[in-house]
Amino acid sequence: MLYDQYLAIDYGSRYIKGVLFKNVLGTITPIRFETLPKIHLKDEEGDEYEYNIIRFIQSFFPEESKFLVNISVDRLFIRDLMIPLTSEKAVREIIPFEVENKLPFPTESMEVLGILSKIDIENSYVVTFNVQHKEIERVMSPFSRGDARIDCLSVDAVVLASLFPRSHDKNISYLGQIHIGYQICIFNAVHNNKLYHTRSFHYGTKHLIEILSDELNLEEEDAEEFLTLLSNYVFDLEEYPEPLDFYRKKYKISNSNWKSIQSKASDYLQYLAQEIEKSIFALLDTERPSEIYISGGGSKFKGIEEKLTIALDIPVKNYDFIEVTDGSYTLALATGYHYRLKSSDKIDFLDTAFAKRLNKNSFKLSNFLPHLIISGISLFILLTVFIFGIIIDKRKISQNQAILAEKYKKGFGEEAPDPENVLPSAISKLKAEQKKTEIFRLFLNKESVLDTLVEITEIYPDKETFPFILDQFTFDGNEVQIFGRVNEFSEIGTVEQAFEKSSKFKNIKILNKRLLTGVAKYKIAFKIRLEVASPDSE
Repeated sequence: MLYDQYLAIDYGSRYIKGVLFKNVLGTITPIRFETLPKIHLKDEEGDEYEYNIIRFIQSFFPEESKFLVNISVDRLFIRDLMIPLTSEKAVREIIPFEVENKLPFPTESMEVLGILSKIDIENSYVVTFNVQHKEIERVMSPFSRGDARIDCLSVDAVVLASLFPRSHDKNISYLGQIHIGYQICIFNAVHNNKLYHTRSFHYGTKHLIEILSDELNLEEEDAEEFLTLLSNYVFDLEEYPEPLDFYRKKYKISNSNWKSIQSKASDYLQYLAQEIEKSIFALLDTERPSEIYISGGGSKFKGIEEKLTIALDIPVKNYDFIEVTDGSYTLALATGYHYRLKSSDKIDFLDTAFAKRLNKNSFKLSNFLPHLIISGISLFILLTVFIFGIIIDKRKISQNQAILAEKYKKGFGEEAPDPENVLPSAISKLKAEQKKTEIFRLFLNKESVLDTLVEITEIYPDKETFPFILDQFTFDGNEVQIFGRVNEFSEIGTVEQAFEKSSKFKNIKILNKRLLTGVAKYKIAFKIRLEVASPDSE
């Protein structure tokens, strides 16, 4: 497989929800959503959590082996700390010692992780999550069999806050979250996509469902369905809306029943708003959220966000930037996105020493199959290119050797002794010829005629600026004689001075200079003698 899949599980009070994610080259997509009612077991029948988790996986995702789960907020201890340090490293090291006096159990029997929510000039503010070892062991127990592997163990409240990096509106820095579950509600305060306050309270939809169940004498499932369909009327104060005629006959609802339901539903919303306000009052005025996003099973009740908006005087809205409209899947969806965050931005109890000892299935070769396949393909391509490169290079070398052999033949007039090593042969022959030339030069111990002519040509005045005629040039031994004509006697001195500047000549003398009669131009003839200096004398 060239992709990665993992299942995010939300273990709720009544239902287990799961979202299957596919990660293809960094693009994460939720591809499947499933829900299964929990089965409650007696103590002697076994562990209820383990039974339901295994049942859920085997029912919908038997082929999956990579799972993400959370510890419920009612199974751990959340403590806020203010630490008089401003170094993040120092703060993280001291968290277990600072929180120790605020916990009912010794920290030796617990794992402590924290979110550094804010640092000011003098203090750091930390939200800590403290869970007992036995709770970590309980949550991880269903995933210790076969190929199953738990890949992230976080907290409900923390993963919810990871939804905001996906929001398109980056201008609002202070945001709130209210997750209304069946038994527990979670309120989060988030600043710049980071959780800085969280609180939970036991006042979920169970209370509202039980009101309808008692008033209408219905099973809880039927009461929840009734509430989901007609919640907009339940939360309204209309005396008896006309669309209820069908349900009035079906459930035998009287006017007194309906008024009682509306009154109790109003009380429920009022109490829920008060609990949210308690959480907001714990914040500074400057940290008051500008918007509150609602999720959980309670978010499916029509009209609840409008009523809470009025009660709190803060806009309450659904998540309009995520892939699902059913709020009951929000927590599972958030779990999947929290998993992809950087390790420094998330809470994962699998990183603790205790969890690492329990997570025996954390390393399996099969877990790296996609990476091994990609690596194998890359290695095959690399070897193929390498082999083809060698073949092409050999062909080029053969062609170059043929060209060198041809040039060797043209240059030296004979075939190369070794066609495969033409260059070494040419270098050897060239060195031999250079050695002969050097011996010849040492033997003569003087400059050649060609060298002398080159030197005279370079130092002799330019003909365009200095008109002259060269009549004769003789070179005998180390003596040079130059016969020429110029226009004026003074110009002979110019020629003499030019030769005196050269280090290759010495003993420069003017032997003869005379005026030619009957000539208009170049009427002064001269003869200069000079000796060529030997290389040893330089």
